[in-house]
Amino acid sequence: MSQFRISGRIINCQTHHGVPGLRVEAWDKDSIFDDLVGSALTDANGSFQMGFDESYFNEYFSDRRPDLFFRIFYQNRLILSTEDSVLWNVDRSDTEIVIEVDTPVEPEPQPQPFIVQGHIRLADESPVIGTTVRAFDKDLRCEQLLGQKQTDNQGFYRITYFAQQFRKREKDSADLIVKAFTANNSLLATSPVLFNAPPVAEIDLTIPADIQQPLTLFEKIERALEPLRENLPVEQLQEDEHDQDVSFLAGETGIEKNDIARFVMAHKLAQQAIQPEFWFVLLGGSFYQFTEDQNLEQQLAAILDSLPSLDAAAVHKAFTRGFNQQEIPEAFRENVDSWVEAFLQFIASRRVSESERPTFVKSALVDAGILSAEKQVKFARLFNQHKAFTPELLEVLEQDESFTQPEIDDLHTSFRLTDLTQSDFSIVKAIKDEFNVRQPAQIRTLAKRSESEWVNLVTTKHVAGEIDLPFEVSPIAEQEKLPEAEVYGKMLNRQFREAFPTTAFTGGLERALQNGGSKGFND
Repeated sequence: MSQFRISGRIINCQTHHGVPGLRVEAWDKDSIFDDLVGSALTDANGSFQMGFDESYFNEYFSDRRPDLFFRIFYQNRLILSTEDSVLWNVDRSDTEIVIEVDTPVEPEPQPQPFIVQGHIRLADESPVIGTTVRAFDKDLRCEQLLGQKQTDNQGFYRITYFAQQFRKREKDSADLIVKAFTANNSLLATSPVLFNAPPVAEIDLTIPADIQQPLTLFEKIERALEPLRENLPVEQLQEDEHDQDVSFLAGETGIEKNDIARFVMAHKLAQQAIQPEFWFVLLGGSFYQFTEDQNLEQQLAAILDSLPSLDAAAVHKAFTRGFNQQEIPEAFRENVDSWVEAFLQFIASRRVSESERPTFVKSALVDAGILSAEKQVKFARLFNQHKAFTPELLEVLEQDESFTQPEIDDLHTSFRLTDLTQSDFSIVKAIKDEFNVRQPAQIRTLAKRSESEWVNLVTTKHVAGEIDLPFEVSPIAEQEKLPEAEVYGKMLNRQFREAFPTTAFTGGLERALQNGGSKGFND
């Protein structure tokens, strides 16, 4: 049934100020007799509002729009009628009017108000925020609008109304009905009639799940934060010594601080790739935990560094958990495959991006002469998929015509050397350049090198600032009271001798023969 809502204001024609305390009646003009369709009392600003449906005027004539005029009363005395200026064929929509009264009227003392209040909740007991709630006085075949409000952050509403608004003015109390509506005026829930409502009535509504699904965790946080952010973008929220946004929002909303921080982090990550809902799920479970001793930017950097540890299977598993725990709307399930693809592309691109501290993958690619961005990203994706330079990855590369055999050999050599030495690329590059090692088969020959050669290499490169020594070397050097470069050179010599003992023995034998005795084994 169509709803008609009329709002307006009664003003003094001389001062143009609103006139409070007046009773406004809306009448449907008819050729036989006129129908009263609604009444309201003006508030302190002279404003009024009333509502009615088609049952007020189409009992005898179907499909007819009302022809409205108004009567204004002060203390039950008629002071103005607009019967000579009827609003013809009022449409099924909100109608706003302004009526001037030409007789000065003193404000009527405000009558004792009635109140109806309560909470609007979803099926899971979560509050419905910002929904419209209307209270009606129920008569036999009609309902008189008494007032409306929007729910707050806790789903609470409070509507004040007065006895003068009752359609039957001899009534002492309302027969209350409360209804909740969506933003486009669709009905969500209706209460039973509360007959002879007390001065303060409590009426709660629960919206059935088949009418509106409970909000997911992402949606709950989004709605709760919206009125509190004061137009500050989510990605700009902080938690540091200057701004404790996360702590404030958690305290204000009652939402767990870790969930608020995860929501903020999701929006920060979305500035780089993919939408926030993806990151919100990915950061769930045990992957991310908010910590008090780091600000959000530091935590963001740690997250970005950890992302390459996740492969497609891990991401899919995260979304299985996320949908089961209703972290984001079910409608996003169809996005998962494209999100995973975008994520893999994102972390591959990050591995080979230009930066002051390039990754091992980036450095190895450049050293192998692979400078094409497309080829670098392709290799990074394959490496992320296999997690190491495995035989399976080697096979894939050899079947890919975009990579040449020398490029593959050079990459293989770099990753094999870092596995043997447990060092960064600066050490790997120094070994490759010093001993001209560019193929995996050549690595074995490094075991022939003498301890003095390794110590000399490390010392020279370290003095030149071309290599970074592992931090583990410092306490060993301090204990043995030797230079760090010398200690690390000896460590490299030992690592290759232990990895290739037969070749190391051959190298020692060759040096011994050259030196004329067994001394060459240790040189």
